[in-house]
Amino acid sequence: MGAPFYRMAAHLKDRLPTSYSDALWLPGEAETIHADAHYAVRVANRDVPWWIAPGGKYGINILGAAEVLSANVP
Repeated sequence: MGAPFYRMAAHLKDRLPTSYSDALWLPGEAETIHADAHYAVRVANRDVPWWIAPGGKYGINILGAAEVLSANVP
């Protein structure tokens, strides 16, 4: 995955330290092509990573990342 546009760190109660991707999925409208990555809208920016699930499903634009640093907030 390429470098994200932004990086956000947070402390969230009751969450284990982990990271998440912020993404935008714009699928084809018809039910028959809804999950097919070939029909998903891909943004024009060349530096936006494009993720496709196994089996060629769900073409998703990765916009950034969020990282949960710890679950213990005073």
